[in-house]
Amino acid sequence: MATQTKFASGRFALDVDGSQVDDLKRFSGLDAQAEIVADDTGAAGTQEKHVTNTRWTPGQATVGMGMGKGMCAWIQSALNTGAGRRGGAFKVADVNGKVRSIFQFLNASVTDFTVPRLDGASKDVGAFDVGFETEMVRWSKGAGEELPGKPGSKTKAWLCSNFKVAIGTLPCTRVATIDSFTWHCLVPTSQHKPVVSVPDLRLTISSADYDAWAVAAKRWFIDGERAEANEMSGRITFLGPNLADDLGSIDLLNVGFKKFERPATVANSEQIERFAVEFYVEKMMLNIKEYDV
Repeated sequence: MATQTKFASGRFALDVDGSQVDDLKRFSGLDAQAEIVADDTGAAGTQEKHVTNTRWTPGQATVGMGMGKGMCAWIQSALNTGAGRRGGAFKVADVNGKVRSIFQFLNASVTDFTVPRLDGASKDVGAFDVGFETEMVRWSKGAGEELPGKPGSKTKAWLCSNFKVAIGTLPCTRVATIDSFTWHCLVPTSQHKPVVSVPDLRLTISSADYDAWAVAAKRWFIDGERAEANEMSGRITFLGPNLADDLGSIDLLNVGFKKFERPATVANSEQIERFAVEFYVEKMMLNIKEYDV
C-alpha cells in the first residue's frame, strides 16, 4: 500500500514582496495542472488525449488584520487601481520545521478580496480571504533551512462582531449585520487594462431606525433625488476588543440606494424586528492602522 505524506498543521509560511505574511491562517492553491483535449483518432473507437497547456492554479490566502505590510500594500494597490503585480514565495516545512518545498511565484495579481459577514452577535474571529493569479511558479526543494518564525503582530485581535458603519447622515448605530462581500479584479494583460468590480453592500438594521431610513429611501426612489450629487460616502470600521480602538477601515465612495426592504412580517415573533437595505458602491479603499504610512 502506498504511503501518504502528511504535513503538520501550521508548518508553512508566505511572503509577499519580501515581507512575511504574519497572520496567515490558511493557504491553498499553486497546484500544477494540465489542460487536456481528447479526439477520436485512436484505434477501435478509443479517444486519444493530449496535453495542450500546463498552468498553476490560483493561490488563496486567509489572513487576519495583522497580515503584514507587504500583503496589505498589495491588497490596497489592487483595490485602489486594479493593478499591482507582486512576487513572493510559499514555503512548506516538515514536522521539524525544516523547509522541504518552496513555491516561488512571479508577477502575481490579486483577483479577489473577501470581507467576512459582520454580525454584532458573532463570536467568530475576523479574517479576510485573498485570491491571486500568477504568471509563473518556480517549484524547488528546500535545503533543510528553518521555516521563518512568525513575528508577533502589534494588531489587536479582531472579531466579526467588532465593527461600526457610517453612510452619509443616516443613523447607523443600530446596524446589526453587513453581509460578506467580495471585490473582484480582472487580471491585466496586454489586451486589456485591469477592471475593478466593486461589490454591493447589504445591511440589516433595527426597525427602531426605520422611519429615518424610510424618509431617505423615499427621497431616492420616489422623489427622484438620486443624481450623482445625491450619492453618499461612508466607512466600515473594524474595532478592537474594547470597541473603541480603530484597527482599520474600508472607505466607501459614491454610495447609493439599490434596494430598500420593509421589515419582515412575522406573527407572534419575539425576535428583534429588522429591515434590510442594499447599496451600490463605486469605490472601496482598505486602510489598516498598523501599516498606515
